[in-house]
Amino acid sequence: VLYADRVLGNVKVPSKSLLLVGACCVLVAAKFEEPESKVPTLKKLHETIIDIYSEELMRKMELAILTELKWDLASVTPAHFVDYFLTSNRHGALDNLPRDACTDTARRYAMVFLSLSLQHIEFTVMFLPSVVAAAVVAAMRSKLGASRWTPSLAAATGYEEADISACCERVLAVYSRTFHTSDESEAMDVEPSSASERADAEAVRNGVALLHIDAAASLRHKEREPSAPSPKGPFEAWGSDGRLGDGA
Repeated sequence: VLYADRVLGNVKVPSKSLLLVGACCVLVAAKFEEPESKVPTLKKLHETIIDIYSEELMRKMELAILTELKWDLASVTPAHFVDYFLTSNRHGALDNLPRDACTDTARRYAMVFLSLSLQHIEFTVMFLPSVVAAAVVAAMRSKLGASRWTPSLAAATGYEEADISACCERVLAVYSRTFHTSDESEAMDVEPSSASERADAEAVRNGVALLHIDAAASLRHKEREPSAPSPKGPFEAWGSDGRLGDGA
């Protein structure tokens, strides 16, 4: 998501090419973040986007994305901070939870909140990644009946509860809207595993709708090999055939 945001923030990409950009951003992110066994092959990605684009074009787009990002892939995201907070319970993120709230339950809640924050642009444009991560931890603790924030978390993050409260409230509001309830007690009854599945399903539904739109637009254009890159850059240079950019 962050790679796509950075690319689309600097390059005007036609809607019919957004699917290609998104798929290749996933590939780049997987190669950088995941173990090799979990990285999708180019063939698998090609099959996933219903053969709209050739594997060769996907390779070229991957290189174009890396070029646009200047090969700077080490961006810190909310997911990195959340993982840091929860791994080995650093800085007491899991301290003083109710006895019936196990570590796995807490982690699943955190992943649900993190997933929801990725689906709403407001968290990207309004808050720093560290604030979003802290809000996710606070929301998780709130859902499990513990105090949202502790002195140890404040000392570790540099944030007081007042600094993250606005973001935390937004996280909880998105959670309630997603699961169609404004009743706090009813929302608390949602099992984390079920909530995670529903959050993922919502993301898939949104993604499929966008994929269908992009696919329909792409299929109306016969694929052609791009012209040789020009000094404008890979996206703009390929804009004449509607593949990587609109051109200038």
